Amino acid sequence: MSHKLLASLVAALSLGAFAEPYVLYVSPSGDDAASGETSSAPLKTINMAVATLEHYADIDEVGGKVYLLNGSYLDETPQFPLVDNLSNTAVVVTHPISIEGYSKDASRVTVKRPSGTFRLFYLNHANAAVRHLTIAAGNSGKNPGGGVYIGGNGGSVEDCVITGCAAGNVSGKEGGGGVYMESGRVMRTTVTGCSVGNMRRYGAGIYATGGVVDNCLVTGCKTSHHGTSCNGNAAVCLLGSAKMVNSTVVKNTSCLVTGVWIGSKNAQAVNCAVYGNYLCTSTHSDGATRYNGCFVNLNVGNTTLSPVHATEQGDLFVACASESEPYTESCIQLSESPFTDFDGSDYTHGLYSPLANKGNSALARSLSSSETDLFGNDRYSGTFVDIGVYELQQGFSVNATVDKSVLVLPDDAVAAFTAEYAGASGDVTYTWNFGDGTAALSTAESTVSHTYTAGGVYEVSVSASDGVHSSYYILPNKIAVYTMSFTCAADSDRVVAGGTMAFSVSDVSTDEPITYTWNFGDGGTVVTSDAQAQHVYAEVGAYFVSCHGISSTGREYDYTFAEPITVVQRDLYADPSNANGKAPYATWATAGNKLSTIIAYAADGCVIHLKAGTYANDKSADVKVNKRVTIIGEGDTPADVVIPGNANDSGNRNMTVSAEGALVCNLTLYGGFAGQNSGGGANLYLSAGTVSNCVLSSGRAHNGGSEAGGAKVVGGLLTHCVITNSWNRNRGDGLVLTQTGGRVSNTLITRNWKSFDESRNPISLVYVSGGVIDNCTIAKCWIMYNTNEGKYKTTDKAVQVTGTGKAYNLAIADINYVGYSSEAGAVVDYPSLTPQRWAGTADNFVKCVTDDAAPVNATCSVGTTATMFQDYANGDLTPGPALKNKGGAVEGYAFPSVDLAGLPRLNHAVDVGCYEKQPVRGMNVIFR
Repeated sequence: MSHKLLASLVAALSLGAFAEPYVLYVSPSGDDAASGETSSAPLKTINMAVATLEHYADIDEVGGKVYLLNGSYLDETPQFPLVDNLSNTAVVVTHPISIEGYSKDASRVTVKRPSGTFRLFYLNHANAAVRHLTIAAGNSGKNPGGGVYIGGNGGSVEDCVITGCAAGNVSGKEGGGGVYMESGRVMRTTVTGCSVGNMRRYGAGIYATGGVVDNCLVTGCKTSHHGTSCNGNAAVCLLGSAKMVNSTVVKNTSCLVTGVWIGSKNAQAVNCAVYGNYLCTSTHSDGATRYNGCFVNLNVGNTTLSPVHATEQGDLFVACASESEPYTESCIQLSESPFTDFDGSDYTHGLYSPLANKGNSALARSLSSSETDLFGNDRYSGTFVDIGVYELQQGFSVNATVDKSVLVLPDDAVAAFTAEYAGASGDVTYTWNFGDGTAALSTAESTVSHTYTAGGVYEVSVSASDGVHSSYYILPNKIAVYTMSFTCAADSDRVVAGGTMAFSVSDVSTDEPITYTWNFGDGGTVVTSDAQAQHVYAEVGAYFVSCHGISSTGREYDYTFAEPITVVQRDLYADPSNANGKAPYATWATAGNKLSTIIAYAADGCVIHLKAGTYANDKSADVKVNKRVTIIGEGDTPADVVIPGNANDSGNRNMTVSAEGALVCNLTLYGGFAGQNSGGGANLYLSAGTVSNCVLSSGRAHNGGSEAGGAKVVGGLLTHCVITNSWNRNRGDGLVLTQTGGRVSNTLITRNWKSFDESRNPISLVYVSGGVIDNCTIAKCWIMYNTNEGKYKTTDKAVQVTGTGKAYNLAIADINYVGYSSEAGAVVDYPSLTPQRWAGTADNFVKCVTDDAAPVNATCSVGTTATMFQDYANGDLTPGPALKNKGGAVEGYAFPSVDLAGLPRLNHAVDVGCYEKQPVRGMNVIFR
């Protein structure tokens, strides 16, 4: 262990932290066994430096730098970042670590892919960065981002050259031969000679769904064609919220659209020069129209959008210069090169270029983080900003200051502004715009004052002219003019009587101390200087709440809630036969007959009592338990209270439970339906809360995108339930139960099946890819197939547990195939083969018992229906010798106190399955 790593571990245990980031050095001639802490003892590979920094306990607070000494880096071993759909990557940075050329000269430090298929950098942290490097020959194969991939958490590429990188060798929409970015920033970087392969690949140089491309040059990049048809699009592709500012896109080649392609209403190109890009000359017979320059396709009913139609969608291109027809009035159409030497690849420009002083300075400043252009010149020298990657430096400039940027009405509303200039050749005239809609002020005086009359935030600018040149300046700090105002909010619009409602103040328009007087509508008040208040409502009713504020200078403001706070009683009642029920559902006499309506009326903490019967009024849509309520069937058994559904192709799920702390118990969910792309769970979809002591019956899942005729569990707890008579007509895993999270416990899954129709994919009755399933019995279920069509899969299985899923103490038995013959018109037995009892990862099964020929793993065992159950033939599923005392603890969870039958669980020697064999009463002899 190096002394720095030891120091970091010590620092993690102390109250202090390093103020400066950790620094390591790397050289092509270095040694990965060296310390790397000085330039004289460098490491050899970037990955060793990154790995070393990642082991520092406080790296996320302190950050780190990897300095690359001059040379070419070819020896990085590709890694696979733990992000879906990303290719192998040479260097993965997911911490605040920057990788920088030590000489600050990108031409002297090259990170290159010598062979193989992998990109060179993956960044996924707001403070991850690569700087002053040449990034060469990356190739991500079928995946996006040949040189650099910036993930959703951000990262930056600064002052680099990305050259000869490639991506996208299969058909699809994503590309980014040089850079693929979901967020972050690419700044003062040249992307050159990069490519994307095959048809329908976008963004040969850069493909961005977020983040900012800032002061960059994209040149010499290419999308290839595919036979006689090509849809390769653009050197730069902007989607999502991506922005491109102060950049130049020149001499790129594409098959369908060259230059810059925008495919989102929220994407934008500002101050960009797009010129001299080429459509490839291959013969295409697909009939598609080719576009040179800038292009918009927003999928709003047009294959392409003309400038007129695109303008209707917003300012997608602002102050850009292109050979294509301008998309907005601020854009310029170029008929010839605006550059100093286009043929010689000199993309600077002179004073009389159409790019000079034609940019949008205010918008550029809001988007750009770079104070210099690609060539290191001052980007904002006081003149109108130029279009493109280069800023022409002019001698005459102006800037301004203000005596105060915060004003408070009405007494302190005057601000004084002072302008200064340099390099004027004559008398100077200033024109001020104060941002509040008042007329501009032209004057020879360098100091002016302005009185604001309304609250707001105002941007102030000044332009100056000496009769020959002009200059423009926007004050970096906007003028904030405050009146007295604020906004109030409550935790909810309703609360249980006796419960506490929390209120808060936000959007306060002044930084003065304020005293708030709350009136809660029921006679209660409170006076406080805090931005929060609480109140306990004792009585049921509707109460309008208001807040009066007075500042330390005596300014006042009142806020009144538009809607009342509704206070409901804790116990609410439902009766399916009561047609005259109405809010507040406070007694059985006024009980509502529709559970979903009562839930909408209820508040967190309510208990909804369901009288026995069938709640037919809830049949047309699933009951959504989206509040922290308790719903309890008041029958003797779950069968007495039924929530029905429509188990047909236009039907609906019985119930969705999605609130933390919600509890549903002692009822039956019957006949639900989960159709195509419904998310699954015909009887129940559970993402939070608890469902206990319920029967899930006769649910049906059907068609692609659906699963789980019984329950889909993604979170929460399903416990002490019975899932029966559920079925799935189509393909897919989890015909009865699909679980991706949460816990399923002490539940019986029986008499469920898979229909023969379209049973052409491997399937499972229970599919667990996340969460915990424990102490459940899965028995007497069928998988059906069509004997006439031969739709039979030997890969069908009873229970599949994979991924992060975990199964404890499951009893799995008597799962069979049953055939259907259209000639006989009936179900026929097919006993010669049985489905596999388990599948997935054997390590995910703990102390399970099946009636297979061999156990799942060393913790599990096998039995038969005769040994696993007390009297299986007569329906007695009480544990037999194969299950008795064969279970164990469920990691991270305590055993419930009772089994499915309500009898005690024995924590010291638990049985496998949902039932616990009770000890025989009698004399116990204890030897001591």
